[in-house]
Amino acid sequence: MSRITDPDLKSLKTGKDEVESFGKGHGAMVFRKQGETTTGYYRYWKGRKSVFVLLGRYKPPRTKTAGFSLKEIREKATELATLRQQVSPQDLKEYLEQQEADRQQKAEERKQQEAIEASKGTFIDLIKLYSDLLFRKEASSARDVTTSLKTNVIKAHPSIANKKAADVTTDDIIKILGEVYARGCKTNYVRIRSYLQTAFNEGMKIDNDPLHLSEQGKRFGILFNPVSAIPRHSELENVRKRVLDNEEIRNAWQGISNGRPGYSPLYWLLIKLCFCLYGNRPKQLSRCLWEDVNFQQRTLTFIDRKGKNAKAKKRIIPLTDRAISVLREIQIYSGNNPGPFYIRNKVPISERNLSKFVKSYNDWLMQQARDQDEPIPEQWTAKDIRRTAIRLFTDCRVPREQRYLLQSREDGSVESKHYDHDDRLPEKRDTAKVYDSYLEKILTDTVPAKLVDLEHYRQLKGR
Repeated sequence: MSRITDPDLKSLKTGKDEVESFGKGHGAMVFRKQGETTTGYYRYWKGRKSVFVLLGRYKPPRTKTAGFSLKEIREKATELATLRQQVSPQDLKEYLEQQEADRQQKAEERKQQEAIEASKGTFIDLIKLYSDLLFRKEASSARDVTTSLKTNVIKAHPSIANKKAADVTTDDIIKILGEVYARGCKTNYVRIRSYLQTAFNEGMKIDNDPLHLSEQGKRFGILFNPVSAIPRHSELENVRKRVLDNEEIRNAWQGISNGRPGYSPLYWLLIKLCFCLYGNRPKQLSRCLWEDVNFQQRTLTFIDRKGKNAKAKKRIIPLTDRAISVLREIQIYSGNNPGPFYIRNKVPISERNLSKFVKSYNDWLMQQARDQDEPIPEQWTAKDIRRTAIRLFTDCRVPREQRYLLQSREDGSVESKHYDHDDRLPEKRDTAKVYDSYLEKILTDTVPAKLVDLEHYRQLKGR
């Protein structure tokens, strides 16, 4: 048969076929017209049965209809004729159907893989997850951790932060921490490394948590923690050892309210209460509500969220006459607020503003020393009060266990892990009396040159 031309197809009648043979055993190109549509096929014989493979709709020259030109359809038919010879003895149509099935399967697998990749959380998602976890646990460090990671990772290294968390490498973490160290932030280096290591550990746990998947639908696919291989360098931490001496305690108690324009009296009253209440942390005390203060039973209850896993623990400590006196003074300024140290009836005093307040006091002391041509005093912070209180306990020969009870510390015992020690209030009160008695001597400048060694005294008495 001769080659088909466009005029041949233009004159093709409905229900009729136009055939172009490729030679014996090579099949043929067939055009069939149905209504206004002409469709091309590749035809070959399978035994006595003709098999048709769709080539596509024919598009006449100089028309805007969808489809293929005669030349394009002929090329497709020729390719199929060649392919049929190549796949023989397998049937061509069966081969094409199998190829299409394989293609669809691969496409589906690719689609599923893309969905899995799309559902994998980024480094930013991981940081947010860790931050949200800290806030849900009401960890005292939640805000500081969030701010630090946002500043030093997300803003400082957006290209790394936008990576999939599973694709973050140890080299990426080295780059982040290296820049922190290069800025001279040695303590931050240690802290940020710790934050990132914990964040990746949490991400690895989340991948196997059905509750998280049902809520968030995101996985991270983290196979290893990229932070683990990086040295911690704990020696870089700036561990403070500052302890106030007795004169500094007395001066602070008597003069910290001086020269503090622009600050609420609640700031210096909080400092006083920290001294009264055995060096318990300012952040914990500032969050207490008035309902936590029991003036009749002379106790204060607060929630301790420090320590491993940031688990909330209820703590009950006794109130001395001195502490109650300070609280009564606080009532004058904050009696109508939710808690003793709430500002504008909304939020408690911030640790940052308290630090600024103490610094302003230190600056005032320095200026006084300069004016009087005296040695410049060493500065101290609100956090140093806790360490100072430990020194007072030690001076009074208070055993560590009893000191831990008053400072809401874990002593490693089973009891300290599972109980809030309210059943040991009598013991706490006895220790509180010893502490407050010594604090009174400091404030009145009547501390003897050398405290009596109680153990030595008992030994002498027993002879």
